[in-house]
This record gives sequence, C-alpha cells and structure tokens, in this order.
Amino acid sequence: ALARAPADRWATAAEFGKALQSCATEPARKRRSFAGLSLTRPILRAGLAAVVVAVVAGGILAWSRVRQGAFEKAKDAIASWDFDSAERELRQAVKNDPADPTAQLWLAQLLMLQGKPLTQWKSNALYAADNRDRLQPPDQARVDAIVALTSNNFADGCKRLRNLADVARGNYADYTATLAWADCLRDDRTVLPDPASPSGYRFRTSYQLADSLYEGLLERNSGNAAAYGVVMPRLEQLLVTDNGKNRPGEVRGDKRLSLLAHPSLTSDTLVYVPYPIPASGAPWRVRDPDGLDAAINRNRQHLRALAVEWSRIAPSDPVAHETLAGILESGGELIGSGLSALNEINTARKLALDAGGPAGMSYVRGVRLGSNQVRLYLRLKRFNSAGLLADSILGRPTPSAADEAERESAADLLVPLAALRGRGLRAIDAELAGGAQRPIRLATGEKIDLPRPLVPDFVSLGVYAAFGGPRDSVLAIVDRLTEQLSSFFPERQIQAVRTAILRRPLTLAAPVTGPGPVAELQPTSNLFELALRSVARGDRRQARVFMDSLAEVYAVTPPGKLTMDVVYGGAWLHTVLGDTTAAIRTLDYALDGLPAALPTTMKRSDLSASLVRVMALRAELAAQRADSKVAKYWADAVLSLWGGGDAVTLPTVERVRRLR
Repeated sequence: ALARAPADRWATAAEFGKALQSCATEPARKRRSFAGLSLTRPILRAGLAAVVVAVVAGGILAWSRVRQGAFEKAKDAIASWDFDSAERELRQAVKNDPADPTAQLWLAQLLMLQGKPLTQWKSNALYAADNRDRLQPPDQARVDAIVALTSNNFADGCKRLRNLADVARGNYADYTATLAWADCLRDDRTVLPDPASPSGYRFRTSYQLADSLYEGLLERNSGNAAAYGVVMPRLEQLLVTDNGKNRPGEVRGDKRLSLLAHPSLTSDTLVYVPYPIPASGAPWRVRDPDGLDAAINRNRQHLRALAVEWSRIAPSDPVAHETLAGILESGGELIGSGLSALNEINTARKLALDAGGPAGMSYVRGVRLGSNQVRLYLRLKRFNSAGLLADSILGRPTPSAADEAERESAADLLVPLAALRGRGLRAIDAELAGGAQRPIRLATGEKIDLPRPLVPDFVSLGVYAAFGGPRDSVLAIVDRLTEQLSSFFPERQIQAVRTAILRRPLTLAAPVTGPGPVAELQPTSNLFELALRSVARGDRRQARVFMDSLAEVYAVTPPGKLTMDVVYGGAWLHTVLGDTTAAIRTLDYALDGLPAALPTTMKRSDLSASLVRVMALRAELAAQRADSKVAKYWADAVLSLWGGGDAVTLPTVERVRRLR
C-alpha cells in the first residue's frame, strides 16, 4: 500500500481490504518476511500486523479527510453553526463544479440566512430551480421555498419552509429550514384586513411564533456559542426593548398603506396590532402605553438572561459581551461594579482588539464598539469623555484593505460621531460615503429613490438643517433642489416630491430660516408644522393652541424618550411665542432624562446634532435669567462636544462661549 510506484499499489481501498483479510485468515505455518524479518513467532507477527494496520488506517483516514469534498465540509460547518467557514467551503464547491445545483442551492440558502442582499444569492437560487430535477426531494422543496422568497412571495415561501421544517424535525444537524421559516415570519410585513382587530388590521405572520422557533433552536443547541451568535441578533431584532422601535407593516395592492405596531403583552403573549401611519406627517401615537411597558420589560429580562448565558459559555467572544452591553443599557444598567453596560462594552473592546482579524472587519468593529461607548458616556453625562473618545475614533484612518461594504458600514457609524463633535463638513462627507440610495416617502405612502444627482444637495441640506445653519447655505440648496426636480419628475408630481424632500430639513432649519419656507410646502396635519405655519402668517394665538395640543400628545412620554430634534424644535418655538418658562420646562425634562435616552441618539446625525443644540439653547435661556450655574454647566457641555468643530458650528460655539 505504501509502494513508491503506483503500479505496485492496490488500485482501490476495497482490494487492499481483501488483501488484509487474506493475511488474517492465512495458516500460521505460512511464512512472510517484511524488511528481512521472519514472522514465524505469533507475538511478533501480531505486533507487526497491528503496526501495519495502524499505519494504513491512519493513512486512509488522512486520505479521506483530504479527499472530503468542499460541500461535505460546508455541511459539517453548518451543523456546527459556523456560517463563515460554511460560506467559504460552499463558494469553493460552486467553483469546483458550477453545474452542481445542490451546491448552488445551499450557497443561496446560507447567504439568505446571513442576511446578505438578494442580488448576491438570487442567481444561485434560480440556477438550482432551473435544475430542480437533479436535486434530492428535500432540496426540491427547499429550492421552491427560496425561489418564492426571491420574489417577496412570503405567503408561499413561509408555508413551504414550515413544511420543510416539519419534515426535518428531530434532525438537529439540519436546522436551516426552521431558521429560514422563523426569518420568513419575521420579515413578512404583509397586513390584512381584520374586522375583529381594534385597528381593523392584523399581520399575516406572528412574531410570537418566530420568537418560539428561535428560542427552540437555542434550547436544542445549549452550550453552542456559535448558535447564540446566529440566533441572538435575530431575537434582538424581534423583541423590542425601547418604545422608539415598532414593527412595520404594509397593506399591498392597488392602494398601498403603511402601518406600525408596538408590542403589547397580553397573558404573557406578545401582540402586535398595526395602525396606519398618518399620510399627513402627524406623529404616530402609542395606543396601549401600559401594555407596551409590560412587553418591553418582559423582552429586556428575557434577552438579558440569554445574553448572560452566551457570555458565560463564550467569555472570549467580543460579540457576546457587546450584545450583553446593549441589553443592559436598554434596561438602564449603565454603570456599577457588577454587570453593567460600561463594564461589558469595555470588555468587548479589549477582546476585539486582542482578536485581530482582517483589517477592514476589525476597523468597522472598533468603530461600532467605540460609538456604543460614546453613547454610554453621553447617557452618563460624561461629555468630555464622550468628546475625547469620538475624536479618537474619527482620527483613525480607514484601512486600505477595507472593501466597499466595510467602508460604507464605517461611514454610517462615523456620521453621528462627526455630528456630535460639531464637524458638519465631515458629517456630509461620511454620509455621502455611506451609499447613494436615499429613499423618500410621498404623502400617499409611496416610497421612491431620490435620483442620484440630487443626493449630494439632499445630504448637505439635511446636515446644515440639523446643525442650525448656515442660513444662506440652507436656502441656496433649497432653491437648487427645487430647480432640478423638473428634470427628473413629471409636472404633476413635483410638488409632492418637493414636499417629501424638504419637509424635514426645513422644519429642523426653521430657527435659522424662519417658518416661511415650511409654510410654502403642501398642507399637513402635523401639529408642529401647523404651529410654524400659524407663526408665518402672524397668528400666534393659533400657534399656541397647536403647541398646547402637541404638549398633550407628548405628556405621556417618559423623559428621555422624546428625540432631541423634537425637543429642540418645540422649545425654540415656545421662545418665539414668548413662553420661555415652557421652553425651559421642555428642555429640562429631556436633559434630565438623558440617562434613559433612546439608543437612536447616536445612530443619526440629526439627533446627535440636535442634542448639542438643546444644550446650547438651555445655556442661553439660563443666562437670560441670570442663572449662571446652569448656564455654565450646559455651556461647558456644548464646548466639550462642539468646541473643536468647524465653520458650520462656529456661530453656535462662539455664542455659547460668551456665556461661561
């Protein structure tokens, strides 16, 4: 078997096995010599035979491992929940044999389960479907389900995945159908009419069922850290832990309707009742605040227990500690000697640094973890620490090895950091680097992508408006966008598109442009915009009526749960109407609730910039009342964050600096 010349070796392992068998049954008196040794003594003969068998067995095992195909290795990796290795092996399998529909199908399924864009796996799925007759029956059912999902046919796709999961029940090595079924239930936004529902609508699929499927997978894979790494992000997306996140829904058909639902706890069951989003831009309101609070508390405790277990079985995994930090933060466990968000994020950052890895991936991970810690510093009112860490992150160059997706991910994380540091121009550059797609929603609920030539002006306008100027730049961009719309949209649609593009930035910019530009847009039922329109036509009494109505809407909202753009706009308009007491009350209510602020504060540039504008306005109002202590406190906070800003924030910084 070990002969140097191929002709001297057995042609197959079966032939070699027969030869070994014949040796074992040969009469003891027969003599064989090996390397000049006589094998007449039974003990020597048995010992050498054992050596030969051990060597040959080891050789066959090593040979089988080398010869094991990439597809089989991928299936083993999937069984171990190692998606990265599985993807690598499946890509190799497809490369080795592009005509193999099974490898194409499983690569499509894996990329789908990883959340990769449809464009990256649709062709693999369609090739497998075109060669369906060459697939085994279970994979024929699998490809039918996946192809249905490529065309957003969730009804058919979810049904087929459920059937496939039922067939695979008990086969823990192939959990993929169950995981895909749960994902399908989660991703289906379809809303159906239902007279029995309080809103008249219901979701077609159940988040409660998806939750039970995910948790069932964890129960069957307890102790498997890789399984937690796959399932926990899904559970975090599913189980809402702050009241700023809702389940989106959509009525399909000729007349499309967008809806939202918040979770509510009914007899330990998570219930989502979808209500339409007002097309006018009026705020969508919570219908069951107590039920929402109960659901959020249940979700937080549930996720906390799972995250603690994950970090226990994977103490060296930075992602496990990052996840636990986020869940602890959502529950207000920000700091302390035991389990706390700050301790866990510090642990995650240290482990991530030690872990290394590809330069691009490590860079994105470092920016994300650092941004999370900046947000924690803000919630703890450690403004100087937040500013210094943000500077450190912004100062790191993007690795040349980073691919396009990694660069875009990093840019999305850097935008709010740049806004927090008062660097408007850097925020514009980072936002433009984050990708060209900019969807906008018309008053009818229709979503369209903004034409790419308009994106730079649209982004710049949004940043300038969020920062509070410069006024001339804001108005110039508004004029330029208005002029260009006729080149991309029919005449009948221009006013609707103009309103959709300009409504939010002009509302944010009202303190520097005045309310006039907002009043020129199409009609609205948004209370704040109605108040601005009233001021624009000189009717301050009516403006106060609208502001009083708005105050009633927000009265049930806990401190810290109102986003800072809403807080700033409302407080500023109170000052315009001569009610500085209401303005101060609004600002203090939000700033006192900063430890409970929504995580979105560090996810959008308009919110992080608005936070500093809120601080600046509070300092100015305190100075007007000769409250030097409060004025200095918030002026120092502004300077800690925007003190090293650029020309966009310079007017605000100079104004605040004089208050110290």
